[in-house]
Amino acid sequence: MKKSKLLLGLFLIIFIGAVLFSINSFGYAEEITGASDQPIDSTIDSEVENKEIPAFKLEKRQFVSKSGSLDVFSWETFIKALADPTVSTINITQSFAVPSNPRANLTDELDRDTTNVSGSSRYVGLKPSGIARKVVINGNGNTVDFGAVCITYYDRNIASEGWDLTWENLTIFHGNIYGFTTLNDLSQKNQQLSKMTYKNVINSGSQLIHSPYTDVFIEGKTSTLQVSTYTSPFRQWNTDGDTQINLYVSNVTVAEDATFSMSSLRGGNIHLVSGGNFVMKKNSKMTVNASQMT
Repeated sequence: MKKSKLLLGLFLIIFIGAVLFSINSFGYAEEITGASDQPIDSTIDSEVENKEIPAFKLEKRQFVSKSGSLDVFSWETFIKALADPTVSTINITQSFAVPSNPRANLTDELDRDTTNVSGSSRYVGLKPSGIARKVVINGNGNTVDFGAVCITYYDRNIASEGWDLTWENLTIFHGNIYGFTTLNDLSQKNQQLSKMTYKNVINSGSQLIHSPYTDVFIEGKTSTLQVSTYTSPFRQWNTDGDTQINLYVSNVTVAEDATFSMSSLRGGNIHLVSGGNFVMKKNSKMTVNASQMT
């Protein structure tokens, strides 16, 4: 008799536990269904989708791939990538403009000016040592508005190799009289170690580059149009001066099948320093419009 009562008690405990488990499971499923109108593929996926995500997971994170490629989406992330010697390809994933303080949150990477003012020229210098290398900056069809800011470089950047910078698939707006970037602050020797390539670039505003001992390479369909005022997707901006030469460099090479067009306001388009060379490869084309203003 006692044995029968014991077995009955165990049965009731197991039965009640099973009922409570079913009720809890049903209630949890109802909570998930109410949180999403989409079909639920699995209990595990549903739990992940409905958990509150901490704020840091919502931020865009940067990870350098094994091949040295890094996606950037702002001025700050772009400069951090350029100053990182492990990065060989910078992928611009969305358009951006240089802010009013170009050194904000970038005190380890940049020095010089802390303002960005329409109608003027401002400069930021890359501070770290030994970071010069070959870098491809792929705009992926996006736009960067530099405003008055020009990126400059120091001799301490260079260890064994110079800068080899390729800007490609990018629309650029800027108003600086030295270009949106220049190697002008490097010694003559280090400028000659370095080179600048523009591939499928549209430059609007002031001159493309003032860098007297630098070799420049033009590829794809590239243009540089000088204007006194430009309107980018971000702002209307006055450039600094109207007597600039588009290319003030040492040697220029227009690659095979490339198309290059230039126009200036009151200046010329190409000034080759120290008897430099201008080379146009097979099937390349160039259109020049000098002194639009009189």
